[in-house]
Amino acid sequence: MKKILFLLLTLIFVSACDVQQSEPEIPNKPSEVPDKAFWVGGLDGGVFVLM
Repeated sequence: MKKILFLLLTLIFVSACDVQQSEPEIPNKPSEVPDKAFWVGGLDGGVFVLM
């Protein structure tokens, strides 16, 4: 019984995982942003950073 429950829970967990790997798109730099600035962000947005 424990094996069946374990396998069922494992199947539910694995099916909920997202295996899609997508790279964030880096937008073009506006003219006001220095050339040495780099993009820091993810799929939901980000900023250009100059250190």
